[in-house]
Amino acid sequence: MTINESDSDVRQARRSVLVSYGVISVFGAVGFALSFQYEFFRYGNQVGPGFLPRAVAAIIVVLGLALMLQEIRVGSVLRGDSGVDDEAGEQSTSTRKLVVVFGLIILAVLLVPVVGLIPPLVALVAALTIGVERKPLVPSLILTVGAALVAWGLFVAVLRVPVPMGVFEGGLS
Repeated sequence: MTINESDSDVRQARRSVLVSYGVISVFGAVGFALSFQYEFFRYGNQVGPGFLPRAVAAIIVVLGLALMLQEIRVGSVLRGDSGVDDEAGEQSTSTRKLVVVFGLIILAVLLVPVVGLIPPLVALVAALTIGVERKPLVPSLILTVGAALVAWGLFVAVLRVPVPMGVFEGGLS
């Protein structure tokens, strides 16, 4: 999003933005609290099932609070958010993108148990960068391969847990 130059002198905290960031922070705090149902570490300092939910929830809380603080301190008037009227064409495009993104994410999540984590992740990142965001092919493919390598490395090197492989179980892990 870009700052609208004509509205830059009208910056003040908007209640709807603060409430949105507050809701994000509350969801993060609830997730953080619920993550204590699972072990953070297992025997031998192996990452437990509570590690990722707790870490992600803590990041969500911190980011939500930081965004609230930013909104209070400098406010925001951004093109494309609720502070500026969208043109009808832009709004329908945004709605279409939102529906497509949610549909692709749901499809990817449903495919993970069947084909494993990496193929749906590759397809999702490629579809989002090439199809939804209309980025050039080569940078999109570089990002797609990078996302797959980061996911693989995160599971294998950092978390030291097997990558979900679906029907390919036993072949590459």
